[in-house]
Amino acid sequence: MMTTNYPLAVQKMFATVPTLLTATPIFKLTVTMVVKAAHVSRGSFYSHFQDIYDFIHAFEHALIEQATVSKQVLNQGIQAALVHPDPRNAYPTYLELTTNINTQLASFQALLGPHGDPQFLDQFQAGLIDNLLATTEQAPLNHQYFQSIPADYAMPIYFSGVLAIIQHWLTKPHPEPPEVVANIIVQSRYTAAYHLFSDRPLGDDIN
Repeated sequence: MMTTNYPLAVQKMFATVPTLLTATPIFKLTVTMVVKAAHVSRGSFYSHFQDIYDFIHAFEHALIEQATVSKQVLNQGIQAALVHPDPRNAYPTYLELTTNINTQLASFQALLGPHGDPQFLDQFQAGLIDNLLATTEQAPLNHQYFQSIPADYAMPIYFSGVLAIIQHWLTKPHPEPPEVVANIIVQSRYTAAYHLFSDRPLGDDIN
């Protein structure tokens, strides 16, 4: 269950969503489906949510909140980068991010799956940017990273790439451990795109 401040009944209802989405598109879920699967009363549902759409919104918000990287880890990464700019300084940040996601892997996979919410990925990216950009902007010396492109442009560009890696990870039949994905993010984000490919001539693959 989610490590949030939600009451136990709400956590039970949230926990039913991945299973329900294996057969039912998210916007065809009903209150009856949720309370029956969670073994809670309709009264319990309506004491927390106005309707099924309010429930879905709260579920998605809780997942994004679950992935949030702590300010302590973010600040440590920023300070380390200021002292010694090294791609490896970002690893703890992405390790916490991928570890947090992994604790609710089934829920993230369900929302990104064929019966999930097509808008969830955009919401997730916006949440990540809010989480990480807020701390970045609070570090005055860190503005050196945004001399060429304004931060409000640079961060979406940057995190669209991060999110593409996470999305690929979550849609794999057998996802790698969080630490492997964190390392992939660090290596790819700090390597020019053309350096990710082999420099062998195409003819080498034919022979």
